[in-house]
Amino acid sequence: EILIGLVGSEMCIRDRWSCLYGYADGRNLMKDSIVIDMKYADYDMIDGSYGVERHHLMGGANRSHADEDGLWVPLSPDHHNSSRMSVHHNKEMKVMSHIIAQLAYELEMVSTGQAKDKNEAKEMFRRRYGKTFV
Repeated sequence: EILIGLVGSEMCIRDRWSCLYGYADGRNLMKDSIVIDMKYADYDMIDGSYGVERHHLMGGANRSHADEDGLWVPLSPDHHNSSRMSVHHNKEMKVMSHIIAQLAYELEMVSTGQAKDKNEAKEMFRRRYGKTFV
């Protein structure tokens, strides 16, 4: 568990860099977020504070899919990884972020015509991310 925390912290440091320079890992560009309006990408989505890190709503093996799909949100360090209430240290916040990711993905698939309805979009999410949260 400590090792996972260290890896997560290292990824968060990298994400802080990518917010400033606009890339995810030095190789692949992150798609604009489909969760927030990009004019607010420099502001925490919870309290509106300035100075954020990009939080991938789906992690682990699905992190690259989140980059490709625009499933990230701007969070202050306190909401991202620096406090007990942050998404990386609070189970309820993590669950909420997965629900937000799924709903945003489904809306994007239906609104862009890639899925005919919410049921098809939900199945597309399940196939891509391995499970559903809603």
